[in-house]
Amino acid sequence: MNCHKAIEKGSVYGTQELTKIFASIGYDPSTDKYVENYGKLSNDEIKAIYTKWIADNYMKDKELTALDRKGERTVEEQWTEISSSLTNDLKESVSGPIEWTRIHMLPDHVYFNHSQHVTVGKLQCQQCHGKVQEMDLMYQYAPLSMGWCINCHRQTEVQFAGNDYYKTYQQYHDAIAKGQRTKVTVEDIGGLECQKCHY
Repeated sequence: MNCHKAIEKGSVYGTQELTKIFASIGYDPSTDKYVENYGKLSNDEIKAIYTKWIADNYMKDKELTALDRKGERTVEEQWTEISSSLTNDLKESVSGPIEWTRIHMLPDHVYFNHSQHVTVGKLQCQQCHGKVQEMDLMYQYAPLSMGWCINCHRQTEVQFAGNDYYKTYQQYHDAIAKGQRTKVTVEDIGGLECQKCHY
């Protein structure tokens, strides 16, 4: 949990989102350790661990030595949300994997590689997913239709500078250097070939 030690609470939901992750895997942030035999604990035993963590953070933030009524409500509301998001009719225990809910829908016959777009293409998440940092609930921002993707490939300029991946396209480097081209789009480097996206 080294990645979460630096963040103790979110800007909108306080400790709730992090606590959801901690509760699903059995990490106790109060002791900085994983709980032994976590999968065997009841939901009430798990609740005691994480409501203590939420309460401690609330009291620390408000500079209190004991929970006030608002704090009690906050702790109970957060735990109710956490518990309901980690359990359902088929999964009664809070412990265990967080169920993934698919938001962005592509047909099964479409292949999409995030690393190709993010690492090589240097695209920001927001270009396709919208302002995710401002979304209370994630939703599909772009249509992700074939026409939408093709238009993006026709318009998006390839960023050659500092990108070793594109060294294989020396002809484009040379044409730009000679002033024969001003830009190269994804379409120019094969971004509209059917087999790039379809099996």
